[in-house]
Amino acid sequence: MTGVGAAKGMAIGKAVIQYEIPEIIARKCLDPAMEVGKLEQALQTSEQQLDNLIATQKADPRGEADIFVAHKMFFSDPDLLEKIKEKILVEQVTAEWAVKAVFGDYMEIFSAMGNTYMQERVVDLKDVAERIIRNILGKPSIDYNGIAAESILIVKELTPSIMASIPKDKIQGIIMEEGGLTSHTIILANLFEIPTIIRAGSLSNIHNGDEVLVNGDTGEFFVNPEKKVNTEFREKMAVLIAHKKALRSFVGQASHSKDGIKVEIACNIGEPEDVAIVKQNDGEAIGLYRSEFLYMNRLAPPTEEEQFSAYAKVLKDMQGKKVIIRTLDVGGDKALDYLKITTEENPFLGYRAIRYCLEHPEIFKTQLRALLRASIYGQLLIMIPMISGVEEVRNVKAILLELKKEMQAKSIPFAADIKFGIMIEVPAAAIISDILAKEVDFFSIGTNDLIQYTIAVDRMNSKVARLYSAYHPAVLRLIYQVVQNAHQAGIWVGMCGAAAGESSLVPLWLGMGVDEFSVTPSSVLEVRALLTELNSKYWRQQVADILASASSEEVMEKLKELKAKDARARAND
Repeated sequence: MTGVGAAKGMAIGKAVIQYEIPEIIARKCLDPAMEVGKLEQALQTSEQQLDNLIATQKADPRGEADIFVAHKMFFSDPDLLEKIKEKILVEQVTAEWAVKAVFGDYMEIFSAMGNTYMQERVVDLKDVAERIIRNILGKPSIDYNGIAAESILIVKELTPSIMASIPKDKIQGIIMEEGGLTSHTIILANLFEIPTIIRAGSLSNIHNGDEVLVNGDTGEFFVNPEKKVNTEFREKMAVLIAHKKALRSFVGQASHSKDGIKVEIACNIGEPEDVAIVKQNDGEAIGLYRSEFLYMNRLAPPTEEEQFSAYAKVLKDMQGKKVIIRTLDVGGDKALDYLKITTEENPFLGYRAIRYCLEHPEIFKTQLRALLRASIYGQLLIMIPMISGVEEVRNVKAILLELKKEMQAKSIPFAADIKFGIMIEVPAAAIISDILAKEVDFFSIGTNDLIQYTIAVDRMNSKVARLYSAYHPAVLRLIYQVVQNAHQAGIWVGMCGAAAGESSLVPLWLGMGVDEFSVTPSSVLEVRALLTELNSKYWRQQVADILASASSEEVMEKLKELKAKDARARAND
C-alpha cells in the first residue's frame, strides 16, 4: 500500500489504532434504560482511565497530574451527571447525544462568564465529554502513557498538540489517512525522526497488533507482509542505518562548499529538551525555536516565569551559539481553544501570528518581557512571523523599545545587542523586502508558508496538494529577490521550512547566496556532507538559467542535469 512519505526513515512495529469518533447527532433510542447502563459503564471506565493517568503523571517529573485531577472533579458533580441521565430518560435519546448536549450547555454557561478561571474550564469540559463519549461508543482514545514500545500509530490525522504529547521513545512510525506535507504535525515528526506517511487512504483494514512496515522515504507501507517482503525491507533498513553511521564522520567539521564558501547549518526545534537532539546531530545554532509549542497542551497561556525559564534554558544549553526564537505563531493548523480564536473559513489567511499578537498586547508583551529577561544567558535573536507590511515591523519595534525602557527603570537586566528579524513567508513581504531590510537585522525565509501563499495552495488540503511545490519558478524568483535585497542592505538571510534541507534544492540555495540553512536536526549532517561536494561558483552561474524555467517540472529536470554535470566535473578534477 502507498501514501505520501512525509517524514523520512524506515520503521517496523505493531499497529496501535486511534479510532475516530463519528459525528454525534440527536437520535432517539429504543431502550432508555440500556442507554443509562451504557452511560454508567462509560463513566466508570473514564474514571479509571483518569486514575491511571494521574498515577502516571505523578511518577513523571515533567507530568501534569493536576490537569487530570481537575477532569476527575466533574465526575463528583451529581447535578451534571443527573442531568445527563434525565435527558436520556425523558427525551429518550442516546447516551452519547445526552453527554454532548448537557456538557455543551455547561460549556456555553462557562464561556459566557466574566471569570477567566471559569472560561478556562471549557477546555476541561470538552476533554471530559469526549472521553465519556469515546467510552460509550467503544472507541477509546489511546492511552499514550501505557502504549507498548515499537508501536506504529494508525490515525486519520494528528493535531500538532497531540503530536507534541505522544511518547517519542515508543512510537516508531505513523500512518495517517489524511494530512499535509508541511503541517506542523509533520514538522514535529521530522524533528523527532519518526517515519511518517500521510494521505494513505482508508486504513480500516489494519487492526491493533498487526505488524506494520513503514517507509517514510517512499510512502510505502506493508501490513503483515510475507517473509520475502519483510526480509527485503529489513535489508533496506540496514543500508539506511549504515548510511547514517557514515554521516557521523562529518561531526565537528565546518559547513562549507567545496570551494570554501561557509554557510551555517542551524536547527528547528519546538521545546527546550530538543537542544539535546541538536547537539547529537552537531547543529551549529538554533535557526527557529517555535515558541508556540509552549502554549500547547494546557488550559491557559504560559506565564512570564514559565516562558523565561524555557527560553533561558535553551540559551544556556546552546552555550553562546545563536538562538532565534520566533514569537507566538498561532492560527492556521495551530488552534488553541483558550485563546478563543473563532473558526474562520480560511484560517491560514486570517487571524494568526503577529496579527493576533498585536491585538492582544497582554499576551505579546508577556512573551517579549520573558525573552528580554532571558537574553542575558546567551545569544538571543527575536524573530516575528507572518509579516506582511512595514507597519507591523515598526509596531513590534516600538513595543520592544517601550518594554526595554520599563525594564531599565526597574533595573531588570537584558542583553544590549539583541538582534531583531522577521520571517519572509508572505509574498507581499518578499516583494517589499528591500524596504523591510532597512528595518531589521536579518531575514529568515519561511518556505512552507511562502509556497502556499505564492501558489494559492492550502498546504493542508489534499485535493490540491499536487500543486504545492518548492520548485515553482514564482517561488524561486521571490526567494532570489529576497536574498538579493537582504545582501544589498547588508543583512544576512536564512531559510527554514522543509525546502531548506531538500537535497535537490540545496545546490540552488547555495548558488543564490543563502547564508543559513535551518533544518531538522536529523538533516544537519546530510546537508553538510552535500555542501562539501558543491562548487558555489558553478551554482551561482546556473541561477539565472534555472529561474528562467517555465514550470516546476522544468526546474527539477534542470537541477537534475546540472547536478550530474557538476558531479562529472568533480570526478575529472
